[in-house]
Amino acid sequence: MPPFADWLRASWEDFRRRWGRLMTVIGVAGVATCVAALVPVLPAAVLSVLHLGSPWLVWAAAGLASLCAALWLSTWGQAAAVRVARFDEGAGESLSRAWAQTASFGWVITLTFLATAGGFALFVLPGVVLFVLLFFAPYYELSGEGAGMRSIGLSWARVAARPFDAALRLLAAFVISWAPSRIPYVGWLIAMFWAPFFLIASSRLADDLRAAAPEAAPPPWLPGLVAGLTLALVAGLGAATAGSLVLARRSLPLMAGMMTRAMSGGLDPDTGNALIAVLQHNATPEQQQKAYAFVMAGSSGTVSALPEGP
Repeated sequence: MPPFADWLRASWEDFRRRWGRLMTVIGVAGVATCVAALVPVLPAAVLSVLHLGSPWLVWAAAGLASLCAALWLSTWGQAAAVRVARFDEGAGESLSRAWAQTASFGWVITLTFLATAGGFALFVLPGVVLFVLLFFAPYYELSGEGAGMRSIGLSWARVAARPFDAALRLLAAFVISWAPSRIPYVGWLIAMFWAPFFLIASSRLADDLRAAAPEAAPPPWLPGLVAGLTLALVAGLGAATAGSLVLARRSLPLMAGMMTRAMSGGLDPDTGNALIAVLQHNATPEQQQKAYAFVMAGSSGTVSALPEGP
């Protein structure tokens, strides 16, 4: 791995040379995504005005078409931006070549997201580790070194050979790219043109990791790990959804009882102010106790109305 200062200097030189092409690609892809997302809405609006067809069916079809178009074109734009960061080619050439790679690039992004999100579902820290280990998979996929799981495996193997260097330089690239956005008043404007530095710096880091471990081989057990993490994510989302439904089911009678008491005059001004203060997170201990007493008094009258079952 080159010294930190050399990596940063090389990243800056790449950013300075490719900034114009990068902005062009981002702008073209952004406009195309917005237009494609709006196109299905126009016929849906016309059909609705003319009262032709079921509004639910018309708008559901328009929404699905709009979402699919936006996802495809935004993924195409990301792939083209990564190509600009990695190769000395024109903006038009990057956009053209990225179109054929959009599906494979999107698949790698999806696998990486599922694995990382599954790690976050396992108490956050595994997700942070996986984010760094798998971060460079899309870079290696677009470079033609591997597709799908192989590019993910290459990212894992090369980062695992230099974990601290990779993590610290990724963090440095993020901070350098994010810091100008904190400038008062004009930070948001500067960030629009400066934030892509992260893409250039991380692309340079992907090349440095490849040069440091050119013979790194993907671990054979990685597909099983990705599948397991995906199942962990699905299980976590399912458990959260089920818990939310149960909580809502049990809370509805309680809320109905509280509303009935409030509307029938059972809510005095002090208690009302206490409930508002609790919702605004500035309640005094006395107000918290008063609000708690009001809620528990309402729950005691609605427990018998709760439905049976989980």
